[in-house]
Amino acid sequence: MAKLQSLADPLSETDACVFFAQGKKFEFVGFLQNDSTEDDDETRCPELFAEIAIASRLRSDIIYISMGTLLTGEDPDYGWSAYAGDNLLSGKEICHAIYSVIFGELGEWVPKPLVILAVGNQLDALPDLKIPENCWCLPTLPQQQVLQKARPSLFITHGGDIAFMEALSVAWN
Repeated sequence: MAKLQSLADPLSETDACVFFAQGKKFEFVGFLQNDSTEDDDETRCPELFAEIAIASRLRSDIIYISMGTLLTGEDPDYGWSAYAGDNLLSGKEICHAIYSVIFGELGEWVPKPLVILAVGNQLDALPDLKIPENCWCLPTLPQQQVLQKARPSLFITHGGDIAFMEALSVAWN
């Protein structure tokens, strides 16, 4: 399934004729996202976008981390506290392990990259973790704008469809 025409495989002329004859057509509906300007507005976190602009001008590495709303949310099977089914780790344990490694490794890089982390709305998202000074940790972020403005050197994600497609849509080299 392609959500943007530019990402779709080409349709053969024969297949196109068959679909057309049956009155069928492909519609590319874009990404599944909230149309609210509240979630997409850079004015929600202007200091972060100012830091992104500075890092971009200096050609500093920018690293963006988002583990998605499933792991950081309240889903009973895969969420923050879930151990349902074959899950050996909860969303909380997975995220804390990833955050620990990221803070430990990226906090030591020279020059220091700008690290942007969307942690979700959990009160215990960052317990006892030493957050490096070069790291911005916010509950939620306008992800498309962060990806478009930052064009991160590295995007660490849980691999969900929305994050994957949004990363492809900015198509950085």
